[in-house]
Amino acid sequence: MHDLKGHRFNLVMLIGYLVKRLREEYPQKQIGKTTVQKMMFLLSRRGLTGARYNLYYYGPYSSQIEGATVLAEENGIISTKWVDDRGFFIEPLNPGSEVVLEPEVKTSVDELVKKHGNRSATELSLLCTAIFLKDNHKVSDGKLIQILKDVKPNAEPDALTKAVQQARAEI
Repeated sequence: MHDLKGHRFNLVMLIGYLVKRLREEYPQKQIGKTTVQKMMFLLSRRGLTGARYNLYYYGPYSSQIEGATVLAEENGIISTKWVDDRGFFIEPLNPGSEVVLEPEVKTSVDELVKKHGNRSATELSLLCTAIFLKDNHKVSDGKLIQILKDVKPNAEPDALTKAVQQARAEI
């Protein structure tokens, strides 16, 4: 077990609570690393993570969030399992236990889970990529669709348009 203090402790607890709430709200959903990264990205836009993000293949990625996910597993808060041909499965280890977070932080997570928790990893990836590009590069919607096509060449055109519309609503 690692000694968790300050910011790292908060990220680990936030990930633990996010995974717990996703499982409670969507019992059949596959919660993988992409889902956790994208939901944490959306929480970062609410000022809750302090994590830095870069754009990678599956959209915004933070090594800080990846590190906190590993720490959450090492400290018995979540389990992470790889399943061939399906990806990662992340589960809360003690779903009945209370997670130490401020009430307003829990409320923000709860709201986010209700709003975006049912989305697939692909949908979250497209949405968060569109938001990241709009936030960081001030790209117009028309140009954003073209950039998304370039970045996500396998995505359906309707999914790209939908992601841009949803990103506009988030900003």
